[in-house]
Amino acid sequence: METYSEFRKVVEELIATQNKLAQVEKELETLKSKRESKRRANPDSAFNSVLSSARGRLRAQEGTHEELARKIILKALVKNGMPTIEFFVKFDKAVKRLLALKTFNEECKTFRYSLTPRFVAQHVVLAGEKLVNEVFKNGLENTFHEKLYRMNFAIFSEDELTRYQNDPLSKETIDELAEVSSAE
Repeated sequence: METYSEFRKVVEELIATQNKLAQVEKELETLKSKRESKRRANPDSAFNSVLSSARGRLRAQEGTHEELARKIILKALVKNGMPTIEFFVKFDKAVKRLLALKTFNEECKTFRYSLTPRFVAQHVVLAGEKLVNEVFKNGLENTFHEKLYRMNFAIFSEDELTRYQNDPLSKETIDELAEVSSAE
């Protein structure tokens, strides 16, 4: 009988080991699926790539004005291959998100430079999601300090934003709009 009880003990250990193995395999599958979901493209990655590319080129410029900023963004759109309608819908949505923030509007109006909220919001969006979130958390002046006075011009007019959200721009049209400038 000892052989039977030993055999039974071995079988129980084997079953316990199999159960542990199944549990480990299940955990491994869960980790793999989490890892895969992290690898999936962020729906805003193309939008953020365009803004990042434009920021890099804008930093290289000494004095940036609205026409140059617009051209650089349009060139970044072509470079990153993002559909124009999608970009401008996301851009406008991000601008409106800032404009919906009461403290943002108040800071623009009470700031010593009397800023136009819509213009500043375009620049904040161009600065990137990290700084947008910082504005929500710490306020406009605490985030941008003295850089604010340079943000009081529109990168895109309201008409342009509306038109670009509804009509796709061809590469040729963008090239025409962003014709060779001092950004090269």
